[in-house]
Formats: sequence, structure tokens, C-alpha cells
Amino acid sequence: MRTFVFAVCVSLSIGGLVWGQTQITIASPRATDLRAKAGDVSGPRPAAAPADGTTVPFSIAGPTLGFVFDRDASAVRRVPGVPGSAFLGEELELGLPLKNAYAAPQQDYVVGISSDTQSVLLISLVHGAVNSATTLDTVPSAPDRVVFSPSGDSIALYYQNSRTVLSVTGVPGAPRMVSSWSLPEYLGNLSSLAIKDGGGVALAGVATDSVGGLMLLSNDGSTSLLLPMGHPTAAEFLWGRGDAVVADAGQGQVYLLSNVAGAVSTRVLTRLEDGLANPDLVAVDRFAQTAVVGQRGGSGGLRVNLADGSVQPFDCGCAMSVMEPLNGNASYRLTDVQAGQFFALDNSGANAVVQTILQTAPAPLCTSAEWLTSRAGLCRTPSRSPARPRE
Repeated sequence: MRTFVFAVCVSLSIGGLVWGQTQITIASPRATDLRAKAGDVSGPRPAAAPADGTTVPFSIAGPTLGFVFDRDASAVRRVPGVPGSAFLGEELELGLPLKNAYAAPQQDYVVGISSDTQSVLLISLVHGAVNSATTLDTVPSAPDRVVFSPSGDSIALYYQNSRTVLSVTGVPGAPRMVSSWSLPEYLGNLSSLAIKDGGGVALAGVATDSVGGLMLLSNDGSTSLLLPMGHPTAAEFLWGRGDAVVADAGQGQVYLLSNVAGAVSTRVLTRLEDGLANPDLVAVDRFAQTAVVGQRGGSGGLRVNLADGSVQPFDCGCAMSVMEPLNGNASYRLTDVQAGQFFALDNSGANAVVQTILQTAPAPLCTSAEWLTSRAGLCRTPSRSPARPRE
């Protein structure tokens, strides 16, 4: 009997160490640097303890790939599972409809825009459920754009009427305003926006009908032209660094900019001949090893090795509209939720793999014996990567 109990305990311990998916925890402060846990695709991490000293009750949750906004339902939905085996789950119980919502890169909170008041909400998540929802009353309502820093510790909000960019750090537990920038009208309309971890530095792409440029927004509130560009359409800082990946649809190129707040240097990552004429979607994994690039409405993208510069195309089989992080090191949502489904990209392996996320849980993987017969459709064979080697 003792042998049996010991074996069970060992099995449970190993399962917890390997998967980190089912947890029994009490809320703890949000980690400031989780790059070491980038491979962890467990449920949302506990947010900071409430100000009144109370703690979140014990809770049990399975793995969560992330959270997505369902525009038809005016709600955020959980995506249970892991890359390759996930499905579109239930709506979060928030108690009010949302006009829009944006999930943070670590999937531990959501920035929501209320349908009724247009106010900005910080929705803290613990183990797949809403822990708290508070109004971010230090910023105006109805922002036209919301972007996250790579770690999610800061957000930037853009207001088109006033041409103002606001930076807030310490989210979600202790938000505070860092800086405010005004974009001159003569520079054109905002075409891209990125915020650095810590919230003190941002990049704003601006463009007119004939010319564009990349603006550096510094921590002293000043703005300056960093680089002239045809039409800067997307930008993303690297986690914990002052480097950024920037797309210029005017030239059909994507660049890696090093030390943007200092002596900036530029390296071309992709060119027009690589297959993207108008790149306007970019994302970088947490370890800054690979970048993925796409264009809205396109059915394929590019995977770029940041170390050696090699480029590998991948097929989506969809019309891409976003490139936003999900849980894990390099998983991204590629489309909005439509008709109860969306497409996601897993870029954590040797090749980029695209998955359709449906409303129903996927069938279990076939065993080696079942693979030959597929059990009349009751199990599924391992998905194959749609990536093609570069010619």
C-alpha cells in the first residue's frame, strides 16, 4: 500500500513539474520578468493581492492558451488548451458589454473598453476567471489605439482627436502615468505605435500620402524624427531591450533597429522579394530569437531568424488581420474571432504551425496503432507544419 501511495505522489509531482497546467495557488504579486518561464503555457498567473489585504481563494485551472475578444458577443473568451490542442471556450463573466478588449502578452489581464461609457477598464485574471475589474480613471475614455509593451508591464493609448499618446506603467496592479506625447499635425496620421517595457520610450509611425517617418517618443515627453520611412506600419520592441522590429510598407521592408534611444543602427530583415509587398504585422518571441511578419488580408507570412537572418515563409490558409501574443514563448493570434473560430500560429518549434481554434474541444491524438485506422474519426493525427523551406 505504501508503495502504491508513493508511486501516486511521485506521478503527481512529475506531472506538475512537466506541465505546470493544473495549479493550486494563492494570489501572489505579478512577476516582473517571466522570460525564464516563456515555455510555460499554464493558466493566467495570479495578479497582485487586493489592496484590502484579502487573498484570492484556492483555485484549480487547466492550461490556457490565452484570451480573445469576441466582437459578436461583446465579451472576452477564454481559450483552454495548449498550442496544437486548444479550443474557443466560455465568455468571461464581467457583467457589462465591451466595445473592444485587448489581452496582455502574458494573458494575466485584459484592457477593456466599456460599450456604455467608453471608459478604459483593467480586468485582472486569475486561473481563467475575472479576479477584478477597475476603471483606469487616470486616462481619458475612448482611446483609438491600445498597445502593450513586450512584457505587458506598460501600455500606450492613442487619442486621434488630440493626437496624444499616453503611457501607463505598473499595470494591472499599480498603474501610474509615465509620460504624455503630442504628435505634430504636419507629420501626418499615426500609422504604428509601440511602447518599451517600463513605459518611458515609445515609437510612433506617422505618414502622409507622400512621405512618412518613425518618431522617437522619449521619457522626457519630447518627440523627434528617428528615421524617415515610406509608410511605417508596425513596430514591436524586444522584451526588456531598447531594440525594435519595424515594418515599412512603403518600401516593402522590415528592419531590426538596435538601441533606438541612443546611437541607433539598422539591419534589414525582409525585403520585397521575400514575398510581402505591404508588411504591417510584426511580432517577436520572448527570447528575441525569431520574428514573424505578415500583412493584413494576406494568407501567408514570414518567419525570420534574428541571429542569422534566414527567412522562411509559412501559409496561414486565412486572411490575417492581427499578430498578437498568446500564452507561451511564440504563439500568436492571426485573425479576429468570426463565426466561432479564429486562427493561431505556433512559432516555438523548428517550423511555424497554424491551427484553427474552434468552439469544440479537439479529439485526442491517435496512438501509433490508432493512427493507421484513425478510429473512424474519433482521434486525430498530429498536425503537419504548413511551412515551406525557402528556395
